[in-house]
Amino acid sequence: MLMYNLIDKKRLKQALTQDEINWIVENFVNKQISNEEMSSFLMAVCLNGMNEEETYYMTKAMQKSGETVKFDYDTVDKHSTGGVSDSTTLLLAPIMANLGIKLAKMSGRGLGTTGGTIDKLEVFDGYKVDKSFDEFNNIIKEVGASIVSQSKDIAVADKLMYALRDKTATIASIPLIASSVMSKKLAMGSNIILLDVKYGKGAFMPTKHDAVKLAKTMVDIGKRDGKTVWAVISNMNIPLSDGVGCAQEVYSVISTMKGCDNNLLKVTKELAVNLYVMATGADRKTAELKVSETINNGIIDKFKEIIQAHGGSIDVIDKQELLLNTSNVITINASESGYIADIDALEIAKFVMQLKSKVGADRTKFQGVLLKVSYGDKILEGDALVTIYTDTKLTISDKNDIRNVFKITPKKPKKLKLIEKVVK
Repeated sequence: MLMYNLIDKKRLKQALTQDEINWIVENFVNKQISNEEMSSFLMAVCLNGMNEEETYYMTKAMQKSGETVKFDYDTVDKHSTGGVSDSTTLLLAPIMANLGIKLAKMSGRGLGTTGGTIDKLEVFDGYKVDKSFDEFNNIIKEVGASIVSQSKDIAVADKLMYALRDKTATIASIPLIASSVMSKKLAMGSNIILLDVKYGKGAFMPTKHDAVKLAKTMVDIGKRDGKTVWAVISNMNIPLSDGVGCAQEVYSVISTMKGCDNNLLKVTKELAVNLYVMATGADRKTAELKVSETINNGIIDKFKEIIQAHGGSIDVIDKQELLLNTSNVITINASESGYIADIDALEIAKFVMQLKSKVGADRTKFQGVLLKVSYGDKILEGDALVTIYTDTKLTISDKNDIRNVFKITPKKPKKLKLIEKVVK
């Protein structure tokens, strides 16, 4: 085979065979195909797409480029396509563990404006994100859940291809996104996989239509591979958590575990209900009851177990104020009365990124904000909108920028549906 001919074939919108796709992935990993050739191929895919069979073949070729984890017991996995202040994994892990359903989770770091679960876990001093499979396996068996960083030996081709996609404007391709996500999920060894596909200002997928298309593509890949895969479509136009920034998001997670009812809890409960149905075959009403009972009985002790099993300190769980340790604490108040009709997730994320860029690496995890209002809240002029935690000084322009993130209207806005549908 010649790479030139395969690039040209895709340029002409022709379907590639399984053997051709396997050859491309294998030879790229072995450095027999240059970055320039692979970049051209990825651009051809980005412009002309792939059919369902091609996308599955690409996923399997990428999976086989690295190791595949195998458990001798049943595990579940959850993946989010990424969103501003999406901290559901930290809540979901102790819920599933207390339900007796083992969660095996390899997570990533932040990408662009979306926060990474691994970055948040490093707020807990000593938490070891890198674990061997034996360590990972033992923690899951003993505690019921483990969250570690993605192994460098999983889906090796994906890492190499993603680095090129990031440089060549070929990120926004549903076949490439789906094969990237699912190659890692299939390699992780869980037979039950729940995908949280987000859309909106704070997500990679801009529209609900795109999110549904991506979800259907990934669910199809899972079914072809004999896995139970569902996807939920969730709205990411507003921040999911009260916190944005690693320490502030962990603060919000702990507050939720201690009884705070918020959007983060609502979405996590929905994810847990779906996973329970998938894992046990129970009807939805039974699953909702089980999940609610588990949360009401308390999950914070299980969360502590999970953190300690990975070598992390639980001091900040008992003393949350340690997470808000910055030299400047600034509260921004509303300049008018009305209802909160929008909280722009993307603009808040950009603001927090700017805070992080102005401090040393050892302080970035502490820079962030805590929202004091939620979508739909009625407020009065002078009420607190957000508190900023930073080690730098803010200008008047900075303060106006963060105040403009909040849209205040005279009329109460329509109720926001956070999870819109389930694709299975």
